[in-house]
Amino acid sequence: MSRWSRRLVPSCKILVVEGDSPGYADLAQTVDTAVRLGAKVVSNSYGARENGLALSYARSYDRTDATIVAASGDSGFTAASYPAVFGSVVAVGGTTLFKDEFSPRGWTEITWQLSGSGCSAYVTKPKWQKDKSCGKRVTADISAAADNIAIYFAEAGGWLTTAGTSASSPFIAGLYGRVGAKPAPGALYQQASALFDITVGANDRDGSGTKCGGDYLCNAQPGYDAPTGLGTPNGLAAFK
Repeated sequence: MSRWSRRLVPSCKILVVEGDSPGYADLAQTVDTAVRLGAKVVSNSYGARENGLALSYARSYDRTDATIVAASGDSGFTAASYPAVFGSVVAVGGTTLFKDEFSPRGWTEITWQLSGSGCSAYVTKPKWQKDKSCGKRVTADISAAADNIAIYFAEAGGWLTTAGTSASSPFIAGLYGRVGAKPAPGALYQQASALFDITVGANDRDGSGTKCGGDYLCNAQPGYDAPTGLGTPNGLAAFK
């Protein structure tokens, strides 16, 4: 987990594990080490284009003793991102959140234009994913605000804004930490009604929604879509 998770769960214990390098083997070892040291939720804010070598480290991300969360990437609709592409990992996309005094919620969310989504070329489709345009694993599963995120950076003179699923991923990890459960990613698909469904926006960089042929792989729609998954958190019910 990270400082983003800490903002959600002030009482949580933050354990930072650093790899000796950003290579696949060292990053996988950080997950193994975090869980061995007692982490119940592991947030990963890194990603790479899926490939055979990367996928050989699947065992480190396939856990029954911890919930593994990963950013879906910041390149829009493209090849699926490792490690988010694993069926054992909760893949987190991103949204842009606006204050909206005219809506009952008080906020409006649309797809963040760079929120990562993809159809895997390698990973078998989990039984809990029922979408039709991709015969294998699709990312993302869920999303959270990833655009115009305020951070305090003393070395740069104070408050700045940033963007990325590297922020939305630990946010979701914090909610899992708050609940204290260790559900499989598929459990989210049984709790979709407990999320805010995002139905507007595209993530094919130019925002046209045409790169994926106009369907859910790069366009938000009612129900599941790849850029925002099942939606964004509405309390904690979806994480239990």
